[in-house]
Amino acid sequence: MNLEKSELKIGTVNELGSRLEDALEGSNRDLYRCEGAVTALQAAVRASESIQSHLDKEIEAQKIDLEVGNEIKRWLMRVTQVVANLEAQSVYNRHAQAGRVSAMSTAVDIAKKLKEEEIRKVEAYQVALSAQALKIAKVEAEAAEDASDHVVANNFEIRPGLSLKQRRQLEEAAANAPREAPAIKPVKKPGRPKKR
Repeated sequence: MNLEKSELKIGTVNELGSRLEDALEGSNRDLYRCEGAVTALQAAVRASESIQSHLDKEIEAQKIDLEVGNEIKRWLMRVTQVVANLEAQSVYNRHAQAGRVSAMSTAVDIAKKLKEEEIRKVEAYQVALSAQALKIAKVEAEAAEDASDHVVANNFEIRPGLSLKQRRQLEEAAANAPREAPAIKPVKKPGRPKKR
């Protein structure tokens, strides 16, 4: 395991995660804006329908001429339909934005889990490395005692650093350390059922 590469991975995932979090905040603002548009357009549709009911009462009470009232009613119905169409479009936009927010939050969660996993691997590697360093120090201390007694010992456990095999074993120990799998829900694709 290369600690420099691991630190680079951690830094990269951290930067990616922070940028994804910024994008998630922007997506949340857009979602709130869409929800506000839906609420406003629903209120406009209700107001237009209320005006139509008042217009009907005015026509029945003969306060407004029948021809003029029908013309006003026709244009008011058009306005109501246009506002209802805008409301339907804003509801669609709100659902689309909610999907984007969900995707962004999933991406942020995955980035956090990757960062935590890489940090855990580095910590496990460092623990294994410190255990190896203690073992080497113990062997060196024993060799120093033997040298002080003027006994020459051929101790082959003392090396200038870790061998490739020891490095690989440390990497495998770090990789096999217990970890949590990211919880990703499977997406069911719409379509026809498979033939059996």
